Amino acid sequence: LTIYDPKPQKFREIAKLTSDPAEQKAFTELYHLPGVRFTRACLYYHSGYKSLQDFLDTGVEEVLSKTAATISEKNLTCIVPLPKEVRTHMAVAKAFSR
Repeated sequence: LTIYDPKPQKFREIAKLTSDPAEQKAFTELYHLPGVRFTRACLYYHSGYKSLQDFLDTGVEEVLSKTAATISEKNLTCIVPLPKEVRTHMAVAKAFSR
C-alpha cells in the first residue's frame, strides 16, 4: 500500500459546496480517501460515515448496504461504490489512523 497524499486544491471546493460546519469538517476528513470528491463524500456522509474512524468500525458489505439504502431512500443519482473502492478506502483510513 502506497500512502495517498491528497493535493491541497482538492479541499478548496468543500467551502464552495457546503456551508454547514459539521459537513465541512466531515468532508475534509473524507476527502483524504483516494477518489473521494463531493458526490462520494455526500453519499458517505449521509450513510453515516463522517470520519475515517467510521470506516475502521465497519465492514465492506455494511458500507455497500448502507450506501445502497441511502441512494434508494434519498433518490440520489449516484452509484454504490465498488467493493474494491470500499476496501481501498478502508485500507487508507487504517493507514491514516496509525
